Amino acid sequence: MLRPDVRTIEDGEYFRQLQAPVRTIEFEKWGHPVATYRHRQPDDFAHAEVYATLATIRAALGEGEIFSIGFGPQGPYVIKYDQSDYADR
Repeated sequence: MLRPDVRTIEDGEYFRQLQAPVRTIEFEKWGHPVATYRHRQPDDFAHAEVYATLATIRAALGEGEIFSIGFGPQGPYVIKYDQSDYADR
């Protein structure tokens, strides 16, 4: 659900970015259709909405684990946070 004034948030930039991803069908090398999303303009707010929605669903299901992926001198690494690190805040 979006707020009634969604078109005015960030001078309209928020709403424009929500509309940026466009679903297209492309064919892979064997001719099978694959859905992909392309963007015509910045889409950072659209991605943030997806992550926030997934976090809300996971929290409602009791799946409260949070992971962070970083990249250091030895390559990528994963940090798993305990629920006590972020619960009740």
